[in-house]
Amino acid sequence: MEKREMRVIFRQVVSILICAAVAGFAINLVHPKGYDFVSRENNKMEKTISITAGEAYIKHIHGAAVFVDTRDDDVYQESHIKGAVNVPSFPEPLSIEKIGAMKQTLFSDKELVLYCDTGCDSAKEIAVRLYARGYVRHIYILKDGMGGWNDKGYPTE
Repeated sequence: MEKREMRVIFRQVVSILICAAVAGFAINLVHPKGYDFVSRENNKMEKTISITAGEAYIKHIHGAAVFVDTRDDDVYQESHIKGAVNVPSFPEPLSIEKIGAMKQTLFSDKELVLYCDTGCDSAKEIAVRLYARGYVRHIYILKDGMGGWNDKGYPTE
């Protein structure tokens, strides 16, 4: 084979590979079980930021954030961060209903600070539900929860 024939064959092979790759990506995008190169769930959760009680307090005193208590309603009624709203993480249908009812407050121009008792798994669950309903900004999660807030002596009601 001549060099010219080899170049033609090489170009054809490269063209076929490029077309196959483009077709594969296109089919993957529209296929219901297509491969997620970057998990949509993980991408959204990267927008959650863990903050300390001191950082949350700065947002609180400046009125820069809506504080969301993700604990059960009875625990919320006993004591919560001053001005916080309650969106319990369990049962899920109730939290979804509350998110819908408070959408104007939760989706306002203020930041969201979510908290629970400690560890804040319930706050992370509410963050996922907010993102699933179209929330696009960062969500702050109080690292040590209500316990960390109380330890600092910050305002409650």
